Amino acid sequence: MIKFASEVREILLPGWRDARGHITQVWNKGFHGFNLAQSSVTVSRKNVLRGIHGYNNLGRICVCVYGRIYFVVVNCDWESQLVGSWISFILEDKHPNAIYVPPKFGIAALTRSETSVFLYHWDGAYEGNEQFRFRYDDPRFGISWPPLEGELILSESDTKCGE
Repeated sequence: MIKFASEVREILLPGWRDARGHITQVWNKGFHGFNLAQSSVTVSRKNVLRGIHGYNNLGRICVCVYGRIYFVVVNCDWESQLVGSWISFILEDKHPNAIYVPPKFGIAALTRSETSVFLYHWDGAYEGNEQFRFRYDDPRFGISWPPLEGELILSESDTKCGE
């Protein structure tokens, strides 16, 4: 697990709070030598689960800008002795952190708050056809998901992947 933890890195984001709210720096050219090529945002409601999605050639930095997310990173490198291992984080706007996800690792994000806003930075151009997908409940990974308040919400493609 040590090798897995060293490849996936948590980045504590600098920020400031006062009576008006807070400001958080979500990108800095010096973040671990990451070369930003593209950014995207998703907005999800409670119990939406996105993933497991990953890329063989793209690294990502992932940040929860608003809300609370149970975030899972899975080693999907089939040449690794640690394939199938996973680690989870709580990402939320109240304690800003980002997760660096290297190529060949998949991610899944479960919204725990009423709404979440999730920011992805890629180190290359996103091409949907390069994406690999696994179901959130794929038995090869054995991910422990927190209990839900209500029904799980999946996209059609996340429901059908792995069939």
